[in-house]
Amino acid sequence: MKENLKQAVILAGGLGTRLGGLAKDCPKPILPVSGKPFLAYLIENLRRFGISDFVVCVGHLGESVVETLGDGSSLGVRISYSHEQEPLGTGGCVKYAMPLLDDHFLMLNGDTLFDFNFSDFLSRYSVQSGDGVLMALRRVEDVSRYGATEIEGSKISSFQDKTRNGPGWINGGVYCMARTAVQSFPDGKFSIENDYFPNLAATGDLYGVKYEGFFIDIGIPETLELAQTQIPDWEGRPAVFLDRDGVINVNHGYVASSDRFDLVPGALEVVRHFNEKGYYVLAVTNQAGVARGYYSELEFHDFMKWIQIEFRKVGAHIDGYYYSPNHPEGTIKRYAKPCFFRKPNPGMILRGLSEWPILKDESFLIGDKPSDIAAAKAAGIEGHLFEGGNLEVFCSDLGLL
Repeated sequence: MKENLKQAVILAGGLGTRLGGLAKDCPKPILPVSGKPFLAYLIENLRRFGISDFVVCVGHLGESVVETLGDGSSLGVRISYSHEQEPLGTGGCVKYAMPLLDDHFLMLNGDTLFDFNFSDFLSRYSVQSGDGVLMALRRVEDVSRYGATEIEGSKISSFQDKTRNGPGWINGGVYCMARTAVQSFPDGKFSIENDYFPNLAATGDLYGVKYEGFFIDIGIPETLELAQTQIPDWEGRPAVFLDRDGVINVNHGYVASSDRFDLVPGALEVVRHFNEKGYYVLAVTNQAGVARGYYSELEFHDFMKWIQIEFRKVGAHIDGYYYSPNHPEGTIKRYAKPCFFRKPNPGMILRGLSEWPILKDESFLIGDKPSDIAAAKAAGIEGHLFEGGNLEVFCSDLGLL
């Protein structure tokens, strides 16, 4: 994984001609889906994987996109805009946005939602493709609408026209690429799909990874209508709540720095497994070390961010975390108190259930103390007591994997 890859470029400048009157006064990428702009779903999903900086390439009715999404603060990210004055195609608009690009970035089509383990995808970028382009592929039952993509090993060999029918792999509209590649694009109107990718495949510099995740584009009226129900259904998913010390990392006592961090055997594999299954993975952790003055809340947050980054490097991710810094016997006065969020109380779990679109009845917690299990029971979810050993084996024996 390229270090600190946190930028996504979203192509949102299309005219939406196939949607007819539906996109006459509203750009396709911000058409409402279940009461929310379509692009908001893309952005919120990528934020889970550490993508925090977005460049949105707009054209047709671009001012409406800016007015709708603003600077991104309402979505918890930062958004910049590149506004083409005339249609430049998928390649030309990216070349036009060059002053805003990081050295390496993720690129997506603004009318397509393709959900998969982006941490895995990003971790493969430098390992598998060097400074070439890495493309996410999606299997569909009929390739005739998109055109098939042929892959041999890890390299994409060719693209087929839309005359072929039947199942196959298609370009999922998600890529990792380098700014240096964009520098080679010609000025003016230019298509990445038609003018760049076939040549890149011919030179052996276009790589692909196959994924089976949720996929929908809103480019035609029929799929836009399907999106109204399919996307809300996709958002709702189970969650696995993991205690941190003793479940994710070895409990050496008040661990708050990378030099004292040791993974519990099997923890990384378990997190990655639930990522692949589409679960939300949320850490819930008592942090009495704050109340006792061993480290500050800021140091705790910095450490948790470090853990998340380390997991992403190897294709796994923790979507979010909840914590309680309080303890009745704390030495720091403002933290020396009982707290509804401190396990065995259920506050952390209940907050997670309220802040994420979680299917509660299919969710569960894994903890290493009776207080963890009591918190799960109080929150109305199943709890599993992990008493040490290999977490992957433990979950497998329980039938959770």
